[in-house]
Amino acid sequence: MSHKQQPQITFHHLNDSRSQRILWLLEELEVPYELKKYDRGPKFRSPPELERLTPLGKAPVLTDGDITLSESGAIVVYLIKRYGSGRFDPTEAGEVDDIYFTHYAEGSLMPILTQSIIYAAISSMAPWFLRPLLKWIFRQVLKEMVDPELAKHKSLVSQPSVTVIPQSKGDFLNRISRSKASCGRQGVW
Repeated sequence: MSHKQQPQITFHHLNDSRSQRILWLLEELEVPYELKKYDRGPKFRSPPELERLTPLGKAPVLTDGDITLSESGAIVVYLIKRYGSGRFDPTEAGEVDDIYFTHYAEGSLMPILTQSIIYAAISSMAPWFLRPLLKWIFRQVLKEMVDPELAKHKSLVSQPSVTVIPQSKGDFLNRISRSKASCGRQGVW
């Protein structure tokens, strides 16, 4: 590592959260860190200890000296810029891919994946006598609303390239190679 002083990173990891990819990145960057693990409560909620770190009480959370940062996408960008020494920077040709797939994963894909998780969990959290009905209802919701959207996403990330129309000029198409911005890198599939 080319940095003069060792980082003072503490990583707050919540089971069943987006923080697994941060652990992977910290290991890949070979950045020393202290790991604090948290478990979800009985209703799949974050523990109150996380609310002392961030107002939303969500994980992952990274502290690096005086900086406390949440949101996994922001943490990824911060760690790569601060400790990556250029290793994970996209090439000039790959910058647009990187921007697109970073925001795609957070803004387009995660909401539909979250809906899928929530709809599947509702029936198991309901009173026992409502579970069969709710299971049937949410199976229909998944089938009619969520699954078709997930199919679109799977089709998108399976293509050898993705076409994006730049907002500044609609007279040409910018072909984006998906190879350097694989969704696997973003922890999508």
